[in-house]
Amino acid sequence: MDEQHTLPFGTPEDVRREVRERVATLDAGGGLILGPTHHVQIDTPLENFWSMVQEVAGTTVHSHSSRSAG
Repeated sequence: MDEQHTLPFGTPEDVRREVRERVATLDAGGGLILGPTHHVQIDTPLENFWSMVQEVAGTTVHSHSSRSAG
């Protein structure tokens, strides 16, 4: 999650779109941990922060245990 551009300066839809893009790109092999970093910038609108949280919570992420071998 881009915590220097998208999260503080994007729209809530920009934030949701980036969450979906990251999940689509990085979930393929599993092990995705989606977060802004070790902190959220002080000028990040709370609406953007909660958009990120809600989009992650509503996204289906595949776990290794649910995939079949082969």
